[in-house]
Amino acid sequence: MMIARVRGTLMNLSKNISRVEMIKRVLKYCPEDEEKRLLSQLEFYFSATNLPTDKFMNRKISEFSYLPFRDIRSWQLVRQVIQKEKIRAALRRTRSDTAALFAAVILKSKILKLSHDSR
Repeated sequence: MMIARVRGTLMNLSKNISRVEMIKRVLKYCPEDEEKRLLSQLEFYFSATNLPTDKFMNRKISEFSYLPFRDIRSWQLVRQVIQKEKIRAALRRTRSDTAALFAAVILKSKILKLSHDSR
């Protein structure tokens, strides 16, 4: 099993909402089919099939020791999922950002892990 470490910023728009609560809210309102599609795409990017041959990811990981969410968010297939109206509506409804969405999805993964600070 490959464990990849990704990191981003969870922008907390409400001071009363913890990161964990924000992630729970995103999971509650995010459509499950889109969640699965995003998780599948993220797991592929970090898979033993893709990661050894992906020069961009390897350079970023060796530079930072992790892969920032801003980079993941820029990938075409990820953008296609997060730009869907269902996802955007869930993020608006929960007052969350894409980092919270990624964190929520990664928590469901068997091969991807968040850093200890849930970022």
